[in-house]
Amino acid sequence: MPTEVLTKLEIAERQLNRAISLLIEDSDCVCAITLAGAAEEVLAGLLKAIGKIDVLSEISQASVDMGKIVGHTWTLGTFKSNFNFVKNELKHHDRGIEEIPIFEEVSTEIISRAIENFRRISGNYSHQMHAFMSKYS
Repeated sequence: MPTEVLTKLEIAERQLNRAISLLIEDSDCVCAITLAGAAEEVLAGLLKAIGKIDVLSEISQASVDMGKIVGHTWTLGTFKSNFNFVKNELKHHDRGIEEIPIFEEVSTEIISRAIENFRRISGNYSHQMHAFMSKYS
């Protein structure tokens, strides 16, 4: 018998709320980045399933479009990879990088993107999301 049965949206909200708590209460940027990143990816998938765009895709596409104006041929994947560099390094051991500098700004950026994705789906914010926005906006 399962302990809980949750929707993907409920799972992402819980991950995001915990990421916020870890950052605000414990200054734990590593776990905040990892959890918020997981929530961001789930929420992006939920948005795609209903025909909406997620924040990271929107920002990346805008960057590619701006690059075209000035003659660059940047790709969407390049921007997404760069925006997610630290998050991916925390999850994987395939690049041989042994030391990763961690900045609070990385965690606040990923959390902010996930919060906006959550709002785009649910139309609201949790108490923790409001607390985050009050502190970091």
